[in-house]
Amino acid sequence: MASLKILFLNAPPQAVREEFYTQNWQIDILKNIDDLPEIIADYDALVIKEETNLDSELLAKARNLKVIGILNNDILNFDTLAATSLGITIVNISKSVASSVAEYTIGQMLYLARLRRKKDSWELAGKNLGIIGFNRVGAALAKKALALDMHVMVYDPTLSTAKIKAHKIESVSLIDILISADFLSINISLNETAFAPLSAEQLSLCKENCVLINNSTPEIISKDALEAFLNASKMHFCAFDCNKSAYEYYSDFKNNQVIITENKATETIESIRRGAAELSAEMLSVIQTGMSENAINIPTIASDKMPLYAPFLKMSAALGYFLGQFLHGELKEIVLYDYEQSLNDDAPLLQHLLKYLLQAMGYENVNYVNSLAQAGKLKIEVYTNTDFKGKGLGLKVKLKDNREHYLHLILSENTIKINNLDRHQLNFELKEHMILLYHADKPGVVGLVGSMLGACSINIIDMNLDNSLSPKESALMLITLDSKVDDDFLKVLSKYDNIYEVYYINLPSSVYTDFTYEQKSLI
Repeated sequence: MASLKILFLNAPPQAVREEFYTQNWQIDILKNIDDLPEIIADYDALVIKEETNLDSELLAKARNLKVIGILNNDILNFDTLAATSLGITIVNISKSVASSVAEYTIGQMLYLARLRRKKDSWELAGKNLGIIGFNRVGAALAKKALALDMHVMVYDPTLSTAKIKAHKIESVSLIDILISADFLSINISLNETAFAPLSAEQLSLCKENCVLINNSTPEIISKDALEAFLNASKMHFCAFDCNKSAYEYYSDFKNNQVIITENKATETIESIRRGAAELSAEMLSVIQTGMSENAINIPTIASDKMPLYAPFLKMSAALGYFLGQFLHGELKEIVLYDYEQSLNDDAPLLQHLLKYLLQAMGYENVNYVNSLAQAGKLKIEVYTNTDFKGKGLGLKVKLKDNREHYLHLILSENTIKINNLDRHQLNFELKEHMILLYHADKPGVVGLVGSMLGACSINIIDMNLDNSLSPKESALMLITLDSKVDDDFLKVLSKYDNIYEVYYINLPSSVYTDFTYEQKSLI
C-alpha cells in the first residue's frame, strides 16, 4: 500500500509523533491555519487535537480525504454531517481514554465528597451512583465504582435492560436515576440522538445534596438548567472536565460549588500513548477496510463481534450487488429483512447493503460511510424489519413507478444461495458470472439459450428454472456461466419473442466466498 499522507492540524505530543512516525507514513504538521484550504486536497487523513473549524466548504475541497482522527473523546468544531455525506470517516480514541476519564471521575467524586464539603463529608461506599450513558466511559466508571462498594444505576435508552443487567448493574428510568442518585455522571454526546439535553425541570428532581459530574458534551446541560440546579441547594456540587470552548461555556459558574478543569481527564502519559497507538490503528483500518470500531459517524462493529457479522455483511453486499444490476428506475423504498435476528444491531448491514446497491445502480462516490446519507439525498425511504423469523436476509425494493422486487438469500454450507427471487422459489448458488431471464413458459426456450451460449463457447455450470407462479406468468431462468457475456449477446437474446427480460449479473468473488473473518474481504 502506498504511504499515507497525514496532516496534523495541531502540534502533537511527543508520544503521538513517535507512534505515527513508526508507521512509515508521510507526516506533516500544519504551520498556518490559513494555508489549510490550499493544501487539504493533498492528504488522505487529518489528525486533530484542539478545536478547528472544518466546515462543509472546506471539507468539499478535501477530495482525497478518507479519515479524520480526533486525539481525544470529543467531537470537535467541524461539520460531521458534511464529512459523512462526503464519505469521510471520523474516528476517536474512546477505548484508550475510557479508563482515564472514569478514573478522573472517581477523583472528582472523592474531592467533592470529602474536601469541598465544610462539614458532613462523605465516603463513596454505599452511595448511589447514577450513570447516564452506558458507553465505554460509563462502563469503565461502573466497574471502578462497584469496586468501591457503590450502588450503580444506569439510564441508557439505546441499550436493552438485559444488556445493562448483564454487567450486574441496575437499569432504571431517567426520572428514577435523577431522584435516587447521590452522584450523577453524564457520559453522552448530543450526537447520540436518543438523548436530549437535561432541562431545569428534570434537574430539579435531584437530591438536595446531589453531586453532578459532566465530562462529556457541555451542552447536554443548558446554562439555565445548570443555574437552576446550583440555586436549588447550597449542597449541590458540580465538576466538569472539558475542552477550551466548553471551559469558557462553564466559566460563568466557577465558584465554590463548581469545579472546572480543561482536558485534565485524558492528559496522562499512559492515556496519550494508548491514544496514539489506538488512533493510528483505527485510521489504518479505515484506509484498508473502510471500517473502524471507533468511528463516530457510522455504525460500528466491535472486533469480537466481527466473526458473527462477517457472513451477514457478505449477504447484505450480495443482496445489493445482485438486485442493483437489474433494477431500472428510481428507488422509492428499501426494506432489509433480518430473518435470523441473531445480531444486536442491523445498522451495519443496512449501511453495507446500500453501499453496494447504489454502486451497482451506477451512483458514484458512494461508500460505507455515506451510503445512508446518499439514500436520504435521493429521497429513498430505508427500513429494517425483524418481524419474521427464519433463515438469511431478504431485501424488498419498491421503485417510484410502484414496481417491486424481492430477493431472499440464505447461507448454506459456506455458500450464499438464492432462496426466493420475485416469488420464484429457487435453490441457486451465487457465483461470479450469471444471467437472469424472465421468459414465456413454453418449450424450446431453454434449448435456445443453451445453444446460443454454446455457439459463443460459454459453458453452463448450473441452471435453475421456476415456472410455478399461477396464473401462468413469466417463468424465471438463472444460469451460472464460466465466463462473462457481452452486451451484444444480451441484445440478440432479448429480441426473441419468448424472452421478456435478460440481465448479466456479475459478483466479485469476495462477496460470496471466505466466510471466516478477514477485514479486507469485507470492503
